Amino acid sequence: MQLRNGLMVVVLALAACGDKATIDSGSTDTGGAGGDGSGAGAGGDDAGGTGGTGGTGGGGSGTTTSDQPPTMTATDAWCTQHQTGELRWIWTVQGQADDPQGLDTLELVVPEGVVVSVDGAERARLDLACDPSGACSGSFDETEANAPCADATRTSFALIALDEDGNRSAPSVATGRLE
Repeated sequence: MQLRNGLMVVVLALAACGDKATIDSGSTDTGGAGGDGSGAGAGGDDAGGTGGTGGTGGGGSGTTTSDQPPTMTATDAWCTQHQTGELRWIWTVQGQADDPQGLDTLELVVPEGVVVSVDGAERARLDLACDPSGACSGSFDETEANAPCADATRTSFALIALDEDGNRSAPSVATGRLE
């Protein structure tokens, strides 16, 4: 009896320090494998007791790469006078997009990917095109952008990238310039 009580204390001490498998002194359960952090664990060799418990999930922030939005950098915007045909002024915007999941997950057309503002007041939302390397650009007549080129230094363009999961980047803003 003394040996059994001593053995029981050792088993309980080991169980408290090790894997949290369920212990049933009346069974021949060998416990189960704890699991790999995915929540699944093997039931073990159960002959009347309860099986082992699964893992409790790994650490981490709980976000996956698909939850992370793309980024937009190296934004530039300028206005030039169109020299062919009818005389008009054209805004051109450029930026570089990237995505933690890879460039192949970026959408090639970003609806309302360019937000045009003059003196802080929004004037237009226009589509942005990106190529497979992440280079994004757009060209707009000054009337379409609702931003006269004469106001170039007071005009800002916020470019936004979009990935296949619907995540939008934080805007990258460029102040317009006249060329």
